Amino acid sequence: MPVDCPVCDRQFDAYGPECQQHVEAHFASDDQVPLDVDADHYGDLSESESALQQADFRECTYGTCEKLVPQRQWEAHLLSHIQEQEQEQQADSASVPAGASTPVHLGSSLPHGTSPPMSMIFRVLVANMRLKAQLGTSVAVLSHPKTQIHCTDPSVDKKWGCGYRNLQMLLSCLLGIPEYADAFRDKPRLTTLSSEVPTVFELQRWIEEAWFLGFDQEGGRQLHNCLYKTRKWIGATEIAALLLSVGIRPELVDFYKPSGPSGGHPKLMDYVQNYYGSDETRGVPVFTAKPPLYLQHQGHSRTIVGIETTRRGDRSLIVLDPGKRIPDQLLNRDNFSIPEVFRPLKLLRVTEDMLKEHQQYQIVCIKDSTVGYPSTEEQQLHMTLRSIRIP
Repeated sequence: MPVDCPVCDRQFDAYGPECQQHVEAHFASDDQVPLDVDADHYGDLSESESALQQADFRECTYGTCEKLVPQRQWEAHLLSHIQEQEQEQQADSASVPAGASTPVHLGSSLPHGTSPPMSMIFRVLVANMRLKAQLGTSVAVLSHPKTQIHCTDPSVDKKWGCGYRNLQMLLSCLLGIPEYADAFRDKPRLTTLSSEVPTVFELQRWIEEAWFLGFDQEGGRQLHNCLYKTRKWIGATEIAALLLSVGIRPELVDFYKPSGPSGGHPKLMDYVQNYYGSDETRGVPVFTAKPPLYLQHQGHSRTIVGIETTRRGDRSLIVLDPGKRIPDQLLNRDNFSIPEVFRPLKLLRVTEDMLKEHQQYQIVCIKDSTVGYPSTEEQQLHMTLRSIRIP
């Protein structure tokens, strides 16, 4: 298949060593006219830039490389840069005198006690950032590192258990934060063998107790005040009622219609981004002390554990979906190579375009770190659920 040089339009029978050498010669030095190009043509690079964008080539901006690379060789080319960088890091680390501080490898900068899923997310994002030519291409801000993943069981609760599993994910974080964990200290457990995170049956009892105490009585009536050992779905309002019953004051947010063109939800993205806050540490995911967000839409719910923003401003939610089981071999990996990042990224990312799949969303967000009610009057104010409507 004939290939044109994107700079001088010279035609080659096919892309091969001769074509590659010819293209690279255009960028060989700044003070010489490259091969096969007149001086007049070489002096006007503005016209060639559009040709580069239209051609099947990409200019590498990794470090000082600036090579023009065929699209089909792009990933292999970047991988060679990354391997060179890692070899340099290892050499630098080996040369550090005893007792001196050593360079921290990006893939191991994890807080103590980080759960396997949050560790995996961190390492996958690091590998993906490396893939994008330079380490400074995106920012990722994540929830509290102790957040665990809980998935529905195909043989037990696959069609109705997502709300409970997302609640378990949220509680796995809250129970790891002392000020929130104390709120659950007196909650009854069904068995002394229960793990730290409540079982589905225990959560059903706790929600029933919240209704009995007067929280979201309207929601309780809709479900006949009975959840225990049933397959009834729960959603954002049941999550909020349980949290309010132990003195944790969540924010219930209704994104009741699209806020952008073509059914998009940019204001939902804005809300999540404002919740996690911005961070200027590009190239390294940043953990926060913030609990994850419960995300509800028609027929399903998920847990937001972070947000990723590229330099161009494109945003993706980082989510854990209880309906998508992450293989143990991914959860337990110490690091990820470049070709391995795509599978977990597909499980984790929700882009702005993907949010167009639904007209409405609800989020349960815990912003207030205060636990408990100073008076009976204030407790009664929280017994009726109120939501913030956006837009």
